[in-house]
Amino acid sequence: MQLFVIPVTDKLLSSGCRTVRIDVPAADRYHIPILPIIVEQIPDELFERVFGKRHYLDSTGIDNTQISFEKKLTDYLNRIASADTWSQQIRDAFDAYIFLSYRKKDRKAAQRLMNLIHKTPFCRDIAIWYDEYLVPGESFTDAIKDAMHRSSLFALAVTPNLLEQGNYVMMHEYPEALKNNMNILAAELEKTDREQLIQHYNGLPPTVDLDDIVILGQALKNTHAKKVNNEPRHLFFIGLAYLYGIDVEVNRERALNLITDAARSYGTDCQYVFRGRRSRPLPGKSSRMAAKADNTSVE
Repeated sequence: MQLFVIPVTDKLLSSGCRTVRIDVPAADRYHIPILPIIVEQIPDELFERVFGKRHYLDSTGIDNTQISFEKKLTDYLNRIASADTWSQQIRDAFDAYIFLSYRKKDRKAAQRLMNLIHKTPFCRDIAIWYDEYLVPGESFTDAIKDAMHRSSLFALAVTPNLLEQGNYVMMHEYPEALKNNMNILAAELEKTDREQLIQHYNGLPPTVDLDDIVILGQALKNTHAKKVNNEPRHLFFIGLAYLYGIDVEVNRERALNLITDAARSYGTDCQYVFRGRRSRPLPGKSSRMAAKADNTSVE
């Protein structure tokens, strides 16, 4: 069995049924991935009582700043079907990772920060991890710690919402960043009282105004100044990352430009094969390069 899908309802969580008592522990014991899908509104406390800190997909969500349920489900099933080998090659192409820390109510502003970082040319090949990339069924606490360990920068989205007592950033993510001695970029998305900030976030560096692109760029360069890699294979995989939204935001225009540049660097008309079907040839010159991506779709 490759996957155990569980539609989660209030009745399932409250009844102590076989799924909860026997099937979930058995799946964990035999290392079978579990995909919990919320199909009706239920309290987080009730879910955690049964499934713990396991991440889930929520089919009831209406927040349009989130990646859609349909997109998350499709990406997850593609990952399971392909054993994640193609996705791993894409992730291996990134030069570095940035961990984006923010309050959920600030998601839209945090996405603006993500877009600004990737508009900085030397940051094109840097992955930005944030909680929309959590894998369903896995412990989000462990996933966040792992993401921090592989990240070279902790980018904190600063708004007055960070000052609310007991929030997850204050209690868990920021202390973990300090514990790991991470470089910290405090990006001020909304004007926030500095004195109150440093009371709750010990050692916080001076905040950077997002409207000051020069200072933002310098802060990023201090952390990552690697020369941009324009080798064709590298461009191809980074292009796929932006096409599918693998640890970066979806940006189809950038994806097309990168994949087209990869083809032209070979001096070829380029045909990329997905699921055994050829996409439309990309612009190029005279001969041909093919790159095969099993179990991957461009639709």
